[in-house]
Amino acid sequence: MSDKFDQQSDVRRGTLKIPVSNGNAAGNAATLENPESEAILIDRVVAEITTAAEAASVLLVGVGDNANDNVENTGVELLNTNALNVGVASGPAAGVNANCRVDKKGATANAFILVGVDVPANADDLVANVFVDYIIP
Repeated sequence: MSDKFDQQSDVRRGTLKIPVSNGNAAGNAATLENPESEAILIDRVVAEITTAAEAASVLLVGVGDNANDNVENTGVELLNTNALNVGVASGPAAGVNANCRVDKKGATANAFILVGVDVPANADDLVANVFVDYIIP
């Protein structure tokens, strides 16, 4: 057996918590720059919705270049769940051709995790916590 599979990995894991309140915020409801000094690979995203949106809307989690990027326009969507349901939605971030890499803190591209809704006017009451599990290869 090859010893490259027998050795302990130097991979580190972490979880980020992104609180969301007032999905009606202009642009994104919440943003978070990668706090690590290295790029991270997002493994899983979990959204715990504690207060649902008052009308039809979808909670979106994605990756963008900066805090001003709109999660709907980034083309990198990690989670898409109905914001009318109180409860927990989760899923693997890695879909076919999905870019789950968030560049290191201070980078100029893909360094932010963005959380928003598709119809902000319907999400004044939305309250949630988004948990992002990641690895540092």
